[in-house]
Amino acid sequence: MNRKTHLFVRLLGVMALALATSVSAEDTVTTPSISPSSQTISAKVGQAITATSAYTARNFGGTPSFSISPALPQGLGLSSSSGVIRGTPTATAGQANYTVTATYGTKTAKATVTVTVTQASGSAALTPSSQVVIATVGKTISTSALQAANFGTASVSYSIQPQLPTWLKLNTTTGVLSGTPTVAAAQANYVVTGQSSSAQATASITLTVVQSGGSTTPTSGLNCPDAAQAASETAAIQGRRAYLRLNCYGCHGDYGQGGTMGPNVQGEGGDVAEAVRGEGGMPSFTSALCPNDVTNLSVYLNSVKAIQTSKAPQLLDWKTYPGNKFTTVPPGIANFH
Repeated sequence: MNRKTHLFVRLLGVMALALATSVSAEDTVTTPSISPSSQTISAKVGQAITATSAYTARNFGGTPSFSISPALPQGLGLSSSSGVIRGTPTATAGQANYTVTATYGTKTAKATVTVTVTQASGSAALTPSSQVVIATVGKTISTSALQAANFGTASVSYSIQPQLPTWLKLNTTTGVLSGTPTVAAAQANYVVTGQSSSAQATASITLTVVQSGGSTTPTSGLNCPDAAQAASETAAIQGRRAYLRLNCYGCHGDYGQGGTMGPNVQGEGGDVAEAVRGEGGMPSFTSALCPNDVTNLSVYLNSVKAIQTSKAPQLLDWKTYPGNKFTTVPPGIANFH
């Protein structure tokens, strides 16, 4: 090979290398991409997430649209214009990887989002957690509606065990038991379960049915709340009414803080059932109880503990309450309203 031929061959090699490098660089420059290439979401049920970062798209020749696969957990959604994920998850979901795809014409690019959804802090609970009901044959009863806490944003449905008598029905939306007993029955214990897609909790109901005129039947003239009033008020408010109606304040203070004849009973709701039966030195109140008084007193005494003793709780207007036995405001609660 002469010198000219040798130089020509070398020149061809240099040109080929330059061309290959140029093509490779051009391919790199024109390949579509989106960033960030990966993002992580750690979410809690019932709590709005911090929106993910919007994607920056390159080399699409236009504005791409975004999609994701598989479907995101319930309550979360992807913006097709920006790729941003927002929302409030309604159920737990184990850690999983999701693929975000940007598309413009025939050009596509992908990124990954890792999502985990766990239960929010605080255990699920139903309030009141227990109810004691003494029903009378022929008289309709209705238990307090259950209040669900820490169940996430999903709806809560209720079930009960064991099976109820035929006259008694459970409202699966509110947790209320209602009906009119037809025969007397010994004490029975029931467990109501509140269930959502992400949480579960239980509450207990103890039910006894007595014949009309039985010792535990409320006497006439007590002005017990009717069904409409009971359904419109919380258990704590009804418990406050019972506390005043039964003259509990005479011994235990205006709102359970303790008096000259009785100890502080704030936070002692668990002892109400025994106390009204006359245990522990108490007089018996069984003949003066309205339906649900025991349950409502328990809820009231447990909740009133958080109220400062320098001020009465704002639960009702004593002077307009039709169930009190007095024509004037009892001593010691003149400023109660």
